Amino acid sequence: MNAPSHDIKDILGADSSLGLVFRTNLFVSEMPASPDECVAIYDTGGSDPEENFVYKRPTIQVRIRGAKGKYRDAYALAKDIQDSLHVVANYTINSTRYIAIWAQGDILFLGYDDNHRPLLTVNFRMHRTNA
Repeated sequence: MNAPSHDIKDILGADSSLGLVFRTNLFVSEMPASPDECVAIYDTGGSDPEENFVYKRPTIQVRIRGAKGKYRDAYALAKDIQDSLHVVANYTINSTRYIAIWAQGDILFLGYDDNHRPLLTVNFRMHRTNA
C-alpha cells in the first residue's frame, strides 16, 4: 500500500481539468521554490486503523501556492481540488481501494511566502483498504 500522498497525487494528476502534472507543478512531500504556481501533497497522520487493520483512516494536506498577486487564482485551484477529491468513493488506484475521501473543514489561507506568493491548504481524511 502506497503512502496516501502518492495515491492522491495520481488521482489529482488524472483529473485533466486541474492541469496538474507530477514533478512539473504537482509534488509529494515538498514544495520547491519554483514554479510559482504549484501544489504539494503531505501525509499528515490520521485516525487509528480499524481493530483488525483491514482498513486505515489516514489524512493528507494539499498545499497550494499561487503566483504573486494571484490569490484569486490560487483559491480557485484549491476549490477545484477540494471539489475533485471530496467526491471520491469506491475508487481503486495503485492496488488501494478508497472507500471515501472527505474534505476536513474548508480552504485555509496561510498567508504569503517570502516572495509574496499566496499559500493555501485543504485537508482531507479518507478510509482505504487493500484492493
